[in-house]
Amino acid sequence: MANMAKKGLSIIILFVLLAATAILASCDRTALDKYDKYIADYRYAVFRYTCDAFSIDAYSGVREVPFESDGKRAEEQTEYTLFTVSPFGDRTVSEITVVSGGEELTASLNAHPFKGTFSAEFPVAVDAAAAELAIVLDGETVVLARQGASENGIDGEYALTLALSECEEKRKTWGDYEILLRVSENTITAAGGWYWYVGFLHDGETFSVLVSIDTGEIAAVRG
Repeated sequence: MANMAKKGLSIIILFVLLAATAILASCDRTALDKYDKYIADYRYAVFRYTCDAFSIDAYSGVREVPFESDGKRAEEQTEYTLFTVSPFGDRTVSEITVVSGGEELTASLNAHPFKGTFSAEFPVAVDAAAAELAIVLDGETVVLARQGASENGIDGEYALTLALSECEEKRKTWGDYEILLRVSENTITAAGGWYWYVGFLHDGETFSVLVSIDTGEIAAVRG
């Protein structure tokens, strides 16, 4: 009987330890981990290069496949880096090459039918800590600089946590939803600057929060 009691006590202690471990593990999870199943697009890096002949923007992150603004995140995801080249004058561009994992990847640049820009996308993402991105554009090597990143700048984790807090009560009334978490440039006001755009697509509507990367303050809330 004594051995059975000890065995029973051991089992109880084991269950308590397992439960405590699970609780601690849950507490350690970040907002990005907890809400991963809702995040349809996490664009964490933007790079830019400008010269007299053209400008290049590169956007990198992870997003759902297929990418659709339907309020529900797809099961599959892919890394991506999207390049947009804007030539000045009559110049055209045709090919872009990047290096990923020691391998050169080359793609043709497709012309936009109305904007006069050229774009190409690769199924790879830039390192989240990268400060620069080197590419070859029609045989010319150029280096794009990271935008919106600074030593004291806030990250996507902070922005998402802040946005979740802003819509905590509203989310209780939503059905399914998906999240867009993107580094975004302010092109609306003269103040300029870079922000985290956090959009919640739900029930045919959008609730969005704009957070300053430099200060961590909420610049706007819509929805």
